[in-house]
Amino acid sequence: MNKSSLYFLDFYIPNNGEHESAIEVAVLRWEPMDKRPSVYIHSFITPAHPNRIKWKEVLKMGISKEMILERQNPTLLELISSLFLKEKNVVLFNPPVEPYASFSRDALSVQSITSLWSEVFARDEEGSKIDTVSNMLKYLGLEEEDTSDTKYTQLLVRLHSMVAIWYYLTQIKNKQNNINLEIEKCTVWPLKKRDMYLSTFDYNAFDSMSTSAIYTLFSQDLPDYLDWNKLCIYSHDWVFNRKAKPLIEPLNGKLTMANYIYNKVLKGAVRLWVVICYALYDKKLSQARDVALNRSEDLNLLPDSIKEDFTNFIVLHLDDFLSDHQKIAIVRSMVSHTLQDRGDRSFEEFDFDVLYRDYKKNSVDSPYIFNSIAVNSNNHNKCFKEIRDHKMSVLYRRYEVSGDENDRYECLDKVRELFQDFVREVKKPLSSYWISDELQCWLQYFTGFTFEEIKRPPTQNDTPELINVRNTLTEIIKEFGSYYSLELREKLSCIFEELQKSQETHFVRRFVFQGISIEVVFNRNKVSFFKKLLRF
Repeated sequence: MNKSSLYFLDFYIPNNGEHESAIEVAVLRWEPMDKRPSVYIHSFITPAHPNRIKWKEVLKMGISKEMILERQNPTLLELISSLFLKEKNVVLFNPPVEPYASFSRDALSVQSITSLWSEVFARDEEGSKIDTVSNMLKYLGLEEEDTSDTKYTQLLVRLHSMVAIWYYLTQIKNKQNNINLEIEKCTVWPLKKRDMYLSTFDYNAFDSMSTSAIYTLFSQDLPDYLDWNKLCIYSHDWVFNRKAKPLIEPLNGKLTMANYIYNKVLKGAVRLWVVICYALYDKKLSQARDVALNRSEDLNLLPDSIKEDFTNFIVLHLDDFLSDHQKIAIVRSMVSHTLQDRGDRSFEEFDFDVLYRDYKKNSVDSPYIFNSIAVNSNNHNKCFKEIRDHKMSVLYRRYEVSGDENDRYECLDKVRELFQDFVREVKKPLSSYWISDELQCWLQYFTGFTFEEIKRPPTQNDTPELINVRNTLTEIIKEFGSYYSLELREKLSCIFEELQKSQETHFVRRFVFQGISIEVVFNRNKVSFFKKLLRF
């Protein structure tokens, strides 16, 4: 953490003296060496008692009642508990009272502008009496009103002026201690008028944006071009307390997917917004500028460090940037290709007995998990053998009917039961038979829900969004999986009929179902004369 950074905090509280009526909070992060501060926190707040809010006063600030009550804004207590200012150097206008005190309780330091003002102008009778932002600006010879055409909320405008006041107070204080120091002009206030070209630019025409405009937009002036009545920021995110997403390292084809979505699926304005979010929330301003200058060219043309980082950013926020229609179209394509790819795989040889024997003999970690089932009367006669990986995905299954007539009868009965279990398991659309580990990972990024949430049985607490995702995914898998499911049932039925009627001494049937190598073995053992006698 940069210890020299200052965090300017302010609230909009429409009901004077009632801190629980706060409906907006903002924090500007300012490094004194920077020309402009950045917006670190900006959020509207759901008030504890909406009926007590003076909504007519709120409307004068450009904030409608609907903006506060119809959005999913956090409460004041939720914001306070997030500790956004932990170990930060905080600047307030007045010494801390509620809710300022609670919001900054874990700060490294808390200073106030009024205290510094009193210190600097202690010997100035007129100046020492000033205690409002507008009068301070006037006394310092600065503009009292914002005449720019930016779309900051009035709270954010006030915070910019507070930064300017603090800047000049520290400059004056330093000059009092060293008369030779020059007071440098502040670049924070007044707010600048926006570039005319960018102010009227159609963001749908992102590909045709001039190079100079890109340099202007992706600079420290970027916040000036955003509508903060519609925008929130919580340090590095635009969603308050977003659920942690799984690591993206296991995902294959990230660059291909990101490239396809960024250049083929997203339209100009949305593509530009992706780059703006990358700059604003991931704090990658110069990298975002390089992406914007790349226009809609292949992401492979970007420098390696930017290419990987921007790719990860896109993947992390797929559920944010894609419309529901786009998500469904891509998920349908992914499911179709995954099922086809796994259905076309060749049979892979696994010698269960050798692998299991080596595992037991050498007592070493195995990449496999072994499972077997024996008939009731003969523990050595294994009618089912299975190998899974450590993610519990099935790799290999062997069904075997062998032994003498009695053993074969028992095996046949058990294999019938296991075939029926297999068919029942396959009827579950969200099972691992249909959704590979890789597809699970991708689905979590497209939907915003973990796969555990998607596949678990429905509950009364499920959100409408989760229910919709679960139902949509179920229908997609049923649609594309029906062919493979029917093929499996028919194949198992034919093989079982063959097991019942076969007069052969030995046969083996092999096939692949969704990447699982399946082997069905029939062995007719001859029964010795003495064993036949023992049966009487």
